[in-house]
Amino acid sequence: GNNVDAKTIEMTLESVERISRIVSRLLEFTVKRSSDDIDHQLIDIDHIIQAVVALVSKSFEHQKKEIVLKLGHPPMISGSRDGIEQVFLNLLLNASQAMKEGGRVIVQTSYNEGNVVIKVGDNGHGIPQDLIENIFEPFMTTKEDGSGLGLFVSYGIIQNHNGHIEVESYVNKGTLFTVRLPVADTQRANTK
Repeated sequence: GNNVDAKTIEMTLESVERISRIVSRLLEFTVKRSSDDIDHQLIDIDHIIQAVVALVSKSFEHQKKEIVLKLGHPPMISGSRDGIEQVFLNLLLNASQAMKEGGRVIVQTSYNEGNVVIKVGDNGHGIPQDLIENIFEPFMTTKEDGSGLGLFVSYGIIQNHNGHIEVESYVNKGTLFTVRLPVADTQRANTK
């Protein structure tokens, strides 16, 4: 019979809408990235982390989760403030979604061999080993309503800044993201 079709069509339309939303988000991001030539702002990573934490602190409090900051006052990096902010916003929201009430995220910044190192660790449900190598792939998600693009976009932004992002995770123990971003050239002289 033909009665299945209406439902199927509706579902297809929904997923098409969802995909076009996602694609337009990605395009916005790409266009903004190339045309703005924003890659030369000097950025204090501790400030960015504090700004992002301020954005999410209310929702963390509501859910009885805490964010612990261990800021090491590393030297400046250079790049796009918006982009870097987006990455850490993403990592904090992911951490929040992975944790139950009473969860805790620790964000730590430090300087190491020419790089600013930022670690974001949560004590949430962790990511199964078989998923972890695909975690930065587009459309990869472990969340019911996730687009799976948050980490993909974050990865792109970090690469764009000549940095690295990696992840370690243990099921039921938590997840640790480590981001490394090169120190701005102007700072190199001072850090040698």
